[in-house]
Amino acid sequence: MQSGLEAALAYLSSTQEKHGRLLGGALESTRRYLFETHFTFQHEKILHPKLTKLLTLVSRWSKEQDLRNTTAACAILTYTFPEKTSREILETLSGLHGIQATLYKSAAEVNTAQEDNDEVKLDIYVVNGLAITEDFPWGSFDFVLDYDPSGTIRREELTRSSKLQAHVSLTTIAKALLDKQPIETKGSNDSQIQGQRDQYIFIGSEKITQNKDLLHLLETSHNVLIYERRNSNAKPNDSLSKMCQQPDVMIDERTCIQLQHLPSLDDEREYEGLRDTVLALSLKCHKCCIIMYSSKQPDYAFTGDVLRHLSILFASFAHFQKSEFEVEILYSFTIEDTAKLIRQIGDKARAQSTVWNNMEWPKRKWLTNEASAV
Repeated sequence: MQSGLEAALAYLSSTQEKHGRLLGGALESTRRYLFETHFTFQHEKILHPKLTKLLTLVSRWSKEQDLRNTTAACAILTYTFPEKTSREILETLSGLHGIQATLYKSAAEVNTAQEDNDEVKLDIYVVNGLAITEDFPWGSFDFVLDYDPSGTIRREELTRSSKLQAHVSLTTIAKALLDKQPIETKGSNDSQIQGQRDQYIFIGSEKITQNKDLLHLLETSHNVLIYERRNSNAKPNDSLSKMCQQPDVMIDERTCIQLQHLPSLDDEREYEGLRDTVLALSLKCHKCCIIMYSSKQPDYAFTGDVLRHLSILFASFAHFQKSEFEVEILYSFTIEDTAKLIRQIGDKARAQSTVWNNMEWPKRKWLTNEASAV
């Protein structure tokens, strides 16, 4: 039960079959690693880290209700591979004392189930995120858990809920950026956390400053200010223009971020543009984090030419392993996650800096308004 390994192997095999002549053996090491990991997990019956954390949270909530002699309802929302993920969650939770886990069918079912069985302390409903409609009963749940967070969830509805005890989001990102514990949000905790963080100042392109929603989230939720550098004005009109391209976000002297709309990679020009940009950045940075972002729409992005171009990009980025330039690929399916990743990349760059100490890093002068001017 590994929530995606089987699908990744299937897509990888399909890509190799269709484009074997072009790719050669570029993906063989990746395929072998995924296959060995999948076999090991199955043989040793190792749960996916998300399932392990889910089991811990649900057990804790059930014990809390038992001590209070009360009954509670919990919604677990799934968006990526919902049928497969829902089946894994139900199998993991089956047989736990005081817990009843079922697939969500209707709002009426939520309101009546708690009255039918006194032994059940926690009624869990596994909800296919794509099936959430306008009349979804957000206010009927004491606990809401985003198994794979999506922008579909209506946070304003949760804020108005008088029953809500906890809202938890489980995320899986690069190991170096991974928060060890999920964040439980109650009320306006975001503003409290933001107030405790040091303010970061980054240089950003028009892609960042013209995205008002992203800019607002960075400033209000993550205490990040963006100084604009108009990269379009800085590009020379000569044969070397491709080598003068700038990143979307400059974190510090060594680290940058490039944003790429994932579905648009089906266009050959988008793929070539990203490739040329990363090549140019390899001459001026030590690390480039590429955030592949997608919209809220449920259409699956890893199809057709998108998958083919991603495979070629991964193969080309592998050549940088021999140099001092590192490329890290991150994925985001909501604008909230994009803003969070930008902040987390800044946190990591600060922790790994060998030039500035931890306290001086946010105050470095090279990112002042004057220094960022073209």
